[in-house]
Amino acid sequence: RDSQVSSFFTAGSAASAPSSRRKPPPLPPAESGVKDAPPPDESLRAEEQTLLAAFETNLDQIHQVKQKLGEVATMVSVFATKAEEQQEVAETILGDAEVATQHVEEAGKHLQKANDNKSSYNFYIVCWFMSSAMILLVYDYIDAKYSWI
Repeated sequence: RDSQVSSFFTAGSAASAPSSRRKPPPLPPAESGVKDAPPPDESLRAEEQTLLAAFETNLDQIHQVKQKLGEVATMVSVFATKAEEQQEVAETILGDAEVATQHVEEAGKHLQKANDNKSSYNFYIVCWFMSSAMILLVYDYIDAKYSWI
């Protein structure tokens, strides 16, 4: 990754540039009044080639930067979308947690009420068994006193 990043800032990346490189602008046409211009000097031709290579390299780098900028913009939009989705999920979780808290509080109230009713229920059970025992004792007494066997 580091070599890829460093290749953005070096002039040697012109050879690895995509085939859709922009062409440099054409040179201005020779003036029509001057027909017998002297041939350019070799040093000027070398400088021209150097400048042309630098210009092409700069164009390639600009193209790469635009491409990377497009990729970064796409990633930022994906990140923003994911952040919004996570915010919605977090809000849903918060709402569910609040509802669960309310249910737990209501359950606590119901348990307290059941605990309070437990003592009265125990009283009714004891009364039921005592009355049943008394009825059976009375029935046994009557049966024993008036039985012919």
